[in-house]
Amino acid sequence: MLFMKGTPEVPKCKFSGLAVKLLKKYEVEFGSFDVLTDIEVMEGIQKYSNWPHLPHIYFDGRARGLYHITTFKKGFRSDSDDEWA
Repeated sequence: MLFMKGTPEVPKCKFSGLAVKLLKKYEVEFGSFDVLTDIEVMEGIQKYSNWPHLPHIYFDGRARGLYHITTFKKGFRSDSDDEWA
């Protein structure tokens, strides 16, 4: 799930747009939620992940960075998560 500013069709910030481009480039199926439509959701995911910046991408219920999109598709492990492959 991608929590972003705007929608995949009309991103409202360059980082949300970059996340969409990466997900589409690597043919990752994803859902999205425009956090600008619900401030409580935006604040909740920022608190849950302890990361104030958007967008947030979640795989298997865990917050991940944009870097993980490329490593996930290439099969590399993240230095910060031994379970990620």
